[in-house]
Amino acid sequence: MNSTRIFHRLLLALVILTLLSLYAQAHWMQRVWRFDQNPKLNFSAIDDRPEGGNSVAIVKRNADGISMDCEIKVGYAWPFCELAIELAPEQTGIDLGQFDTLNLQLEAEGLGKPQALRIFLRNFNPAYSKSNLSPTLKPHEIVFTPHDAGPLARIRLTQFMVASWWMQEHPSSIAHLGPELEHVTTMSIATAGNMPIGSHHIVFKRGEFVGQWISDANFRLIIIFIWIAAILLYLAWAWYRSNFDLHQTDKLRLALKANNEILETRVEERTRALAASNARLIETLQNLEGARHELVQSEKNAALGSLVSGVAHELNTPIGNAVLVGSTLQESIEQLQASLGASLTKKSLTDYIDKTHLGTQILNQNLKRAANLITNFKQLSADQQSEQKRVFLLSDIVEETRLAMHPKLRQTAHQLKIQLDDTISLDSYPGPISQVIINLINNALLHAFDGIEQGHMLLESFAIDEDSIAIHFSDDGLGIPASTLHRIFEPFFTTKLGKGGSGLGMHLVYNIVTQQLGGKILVLSGKTTRGTRIEIQIPRVAPTQTQTAIKIGVPADVIDDYRHFVKGRNLDEIAHFDEPSCRRDVFEFALFLRTLQQHFPSAQMELIIIDSYAQGLDLLEKKVITALG
Repeated sequence: MNSTRIFHRLLLALVILTLLSLYAQAHWMQRVWRFDQNPKLNFSAIDDRPEGGNSVAIVKRNADGISMDCEIKVGYAWPFCELAIELAPEQTGIDLGQFDTLNLQLEAEGLGKPQALRIFLRNFNPAYSKSNLSPTLKPHEIVFTPHDAGPLARIRLTQFMVASWWMQEHPSSIAHLGPELEHVTTMSIATAGNMPIGSHHIVFKRGEFVGQWISDANFRLIIIFIWIAAILLYLAWAWYRSNFDLHQTDKLRLALKANNEILETRVEERTRALAASNARLIETLQNLEGARHELVQSEKNAALGSLVSGVAHELNTPIGNAVLVGSTLQESIEQLQASLGASLTKKSLTDYIDKTHLGTQILNQNLKRAANLITNFKQLSADQQSEQKRVFLLSDIVEETRLAMHPKLRQTAHQLKIQLDDTISLDSYPGPISQVIINLINNALLHAFDGIEQGHMLLESFAIDEDSIAIHFSDDGLGIPASTLHRIFEPFFTTKLGKGGSGLGMHLVYNIVTQQLGGKILVLSGKTTRGTRIEIQIPRVAPTQTQTAIKIGVPADVIDDYRHFVKGRNLDEIAHFDEPSCRRDVFEFALFLRTLQQHFPSAQMELIIIDSYAQGLDLLEKKVITALG
């Protein structure tokens, strides 16, 4: 017991000594170099005029510090202004290895909002630098906003990274790829790459490097050595104590072994039960998927049935007229036969000829109308069933669909207005397009005009560019509540369950537009529009059904460097990634594409340029892209 008490006291004393040492290292053993107080401090202004730009930078020293007035103008691809501060000549330089923090007091004003700045630490090394040639100095860069950093910005030197654009312009050996701050000659304050056009004002008030007299690594090493010695003493003492407790430990080990065996038995039983549950769950999911497929097919067949009944109704008028004219002609023939047996006059013969001529005209017109309706229906029905890709006019498909839906619309007071560009030609799937239009009309009749005596629907189309068109469908009905707007494309979701709604209409529309037609669909309702507005965008040439398109969002600079690195080569043939243009993100993106090609050999990879990670996440959520590279 006495030895344990002594050990605890020694341990407490060691902990207190360690804490005091750490506090002293953090507060009393710092070295500070205020380079802004150097009266011989040399500074200069640099702008993009030597690069062919029009920006102008003017630097002067005043009571507040060193100020730079910068007029950013269009002319250079990346207009900029830069305040260069010479810390030391190239022959001597400064080894920043003895410091770990750069403290800066800066002010940046311009165009009414906080501006971001770039800080450069330029290092001289004969391996890649030339005397009196500042572009050859390796720039270590960091971007920050003085307004957000507070009165005194504290920047860790480990945050500075070598500028990627300099590495591309000055290829160097692997030994000099990373940051080097052993021979820093210049610190620069430059405007950011996205600085708006106009006047900007930057004031450099204070600059200092802060470090430790004893580096944190060495200090930690000393502390570690002390603690290792203490631990070794403790281990020796613990070894002595362990021999005493060994017998008790053996007993506990045997008891633990017995408990583990019991536990393993229980885990095995629960694992078997979980496997059985998973098997039942998989079988249930398969059954649900089959049921969903059957219901979707029933939805298609229901639309086709609507077409059949509609066309049959339309055929009833011309065929009935033809039957009526035929019976009239038959009566005229019987009257003429009766006249032949008595007295046939010229007037009766003339009347018979006139009636026969008029009747045949009416008969031909009605038979032609019925033939056209049958031809259109046959084409529309074939398109619905076969879903074959062909070239057609969009207006023809819409007109055929309108004729099929006319009887159903005529049973209501609601009106459908169609405004189409008759010149739009598509190489696509007419059947699915007709299916989409039928579902949109049925959905509006069932949901939008519930309780409304007379509603209005508008179907319009127009060309977006040479490759794509837009189809917009809108109504002035009740609209869709915000609480359900995000769920309308979910399968089996409906607010009319048991009242004519299957919950598959809009789900089928979404699948056809996004998958089979290769387009996009957007539903607007509520604050931004009256009623509901559905905007569909599809390509003029639909993708082949067996082809998978994978859209990957990638920053523009990564795409450029990736293409420069690949140079048309097959990714599977590339074995070395040590070329200057293959930086870390390009390397990772190349491996990502290689993996996708291995798992999806028939898929097309489409690279989409994104501006930021936040934009990429937004496009992922909207399903515009498949993945982020």
